[in-house]
Amino acid sequence: MLRMELQFYALFMTVLSGIGVGLLFDLLRAVRRFLRPGPLLAALGDLLFWGAATAMVATGLFLGNWGEYRFYVLVGMLAGLALHFTLASPAVLWLADRALHLLAWALGLLWGLALRLVWFPLRAVAGLAWRLA
Repeated sequence: MLRMELQFYALFMTVLSGIGVGLLFDLLRAVRRFLRPGPLLAALGDLLFWGAATAMVATGLFLGNWGEYRFYVLVGMLAGLALHFTLASPAVLWLADRALHLLAWALGLLWGLALRLVWFPLRAVAGLAWRLA
């Protein structure tokens, strides 16, 4: 039997993995609400989510209990998911929603600036060519 500290560490890592999967799922939900993708992009997002979730859980299992799958691993991940969805999910969704809107605003601002930087010299050259012709 392992020392008690190692068992608590393994349980903590599985709970942390469950919280991480819940956080990842909330981020996917926020992106889907913001972008409203069609069926093909939604399927691609699901595929990316499951790939990232699998990597996160595998990393947690290898760091926590050397890759051994035991019953407490399932209990710990479900406890982590439950903790995330009851305590943090509304705040994460709100923050992700605000961050996505801020990112869209900043990208729109940069796009407008880039267009002005391109069109201003082109209009100046076109105006000069018009006067010379």
